[in-house]
Amino acid sequence: MNILKSTSVLIVALFVATATPALAQNGALKVTSFPSGAAVIVDGASTGKVTPMSVSLSVGDHLVTVAIPNSGWNPDTRTVSIGSGNNDLSVTLLPTMTTGPQGPKGDKGDRGDAGPAGPKGDVGERGATGATGATGATGSQGPAGPAGPAGTAVAVAAPPPPPYSTVNRQFYLSIDGGGVFRLSAVAGCFDKVLGVEYEDCHFTVTTLPDDVLPWLDDMIQRGSTMRRNLTLYETDFSFAVTAELEIQDAFLRDLSVSDFDASSTAAGSLKFIVVPGQLHPQSPGGNLNTGQLPKSFRAANFRVDLPGVDTSRVSEVRGLRVSWPKVLQPPTGVGSRAEFAPGQPVFDDLQIELSATSGTGAADFDQWVGTFAQGNGTPKDGDIVMLQSNLQTVIGTVHLFEMTPRFFPTFNTGPTSRTITLHVGRFSLQ
Repeated sequence: MNILKSTSVLIVALFVATATPALAQNGALKVTSFPSGAAVIVDGASTGKVTPMSVSLSVGDHLVTVAIPNSGWNPDTRTVSIGSGNNDLSVTLLPTMTTGPQGPKGDKGDRGDAGPAGPKGDVGERGATGATGATGATGSQGPAGPAGPAGTAVAVAAPPPPPYSTVNRQFYLSIDGGGVFRLSAVAGCFDKVLGVEYEDCHFTVTTLPDDVLPWLDDMIQRGSTMRRNLTLYETDFSFAVTAELEIQDAFLRDLSVSDFDASSTAAGSLKFIVVPGQLHPQSPGGNLNTGQLPKSFRAANFRVDLPGVDTSRVSEVRGLRVSWPKVLQPPTGVGSRAEFAPGQPVFDDLQIELSATSGTGAADFDQWVGTFAQGNGTPKDGDIVMLQSNLQTVIGTVHLFEMTPRFFPTFNTGPTSRTITLHVGRFSLQ
């Protein structure tokens, strides 16, 4: 999987020409750049051409890097969806920014003159003291109530560590020796208290990695293979490995899917936090074989399927997240490192926003909520289906189980929309 969120990218304009007949298996990609004469690398392999240039590629997603090595221009990397026919990619490279030396400190300015003091106001007259009221009789003390259950201490979540820079580098992850996939953001994964406790590893991807999804199901189902061994790679843009870290005996602490929004132009993302059992830096070397790109998805390309409810007017779905508390284990010896195990999974409530002025979705939800208010409601299972840009081909599916309504306000939460909040019993990703 290849995903990079590069701070060096300023402008990327992608124009996809009118598609050729559906039987075509290849498309032509024309790449131009400013400045021209930049090398073009596709899926980790050099094309041997410089911009402006054209290359024939198979239909689907490809990782394209445009770069002028050792030139003072930052490289630009993008995932490009190739359709049959002609496809254009225009890239403007950013110059490498440098900071000049700090100038000398200026002289301190003179202190200004103090302004004149204003006149003092007159003291007002003191009001008369009111009469003291009579003290009421003390009532008899009532019987002591039963003791309540002991409260649960809630720890304040620490802010996440800052992400690592992706300037002139990119990060990849492999799970249990499987294929590598690209990370758009990485943070943590270090010894935050030397010899005592590791910082959790924070990862973000804009695809659906095949090895993450069964891991999620194992964690939710409390399977015997909840822990995984991971390898984190840092590479340059020629895929030479510059750093490598083994993450052993790890479990998921948190996984969330970015919000689905029919009006958004952003890529969808998957964020997951991993608790490492052990961290072992390795000697880097060689080139990384990135293999086939995982499936990417967009925030706007989705549909919601819910039995008995018209979901054709759903515009947003928010709050898809599951987390596992970190449970500290008894120490195994004096001076031993802190060890953790996952607690029971906790699912956030889900919010669905839909049109309040068209379709029957709002009325369907009102009827469902009403049956729960009368004590006769039945939980529902449903799906969030992620689609390609043609809104027909399925990329992935979020299966939602045992959903029950929490609340559905009568009044609009947007100019023409209402929002229902649902409790989710569990979910899985496929």
